[in-house]
Amino acid sequence: VLRGVLPLIHEVDDVFRSWIPDRYAAQLAVVHQVPGWHLHGTAFTTITVNKNFRTAFHTDKGDLKSGFSCLTTLGKFSGGLLVIPRYRVAFKIKPGSVLMMDAHEFHGNTQITGERISCVLYCRGKIAKCSAK
Repeated sequence: VLRGVLPLIHEVDDVFRSWIPDRYAAQLAVVHQVPGWHLHGTAFTTITVNKNFRTAFHTDKGDLKSGFSCLTTLGKFSGGLLVIPRYRVAFKIKPGSVLMMDAHEFHGNTQITGERISCVLYCRGKIAKCSAK
């Protein structure tokens, strides 16, 4: 089912591993506790795909506290800036870029024009409680 997006998933995994190796290692250690619950050998258990989804400000729940969320986008769009008010920053995530963040920080995104597909890859916090497949 994921065969068509595997190159994207592996590319994001490579970026995460090379830029934030300590968080990557912590996340990968959790993923290795439950073989079969990862996305094809990566440090991710989950991918959430959204189309033109404007989020209200929120913090993510259910993902690994010591891990990081990795976000990439596809499509032709404008807007959709990821805003983190605490730091007074807004990120323009261009197609093919990867943004790595602590999703426990309050965040949301601005209005989107066009077609924006966002892919958020992360590790579920309670994945180690799942039985092996």
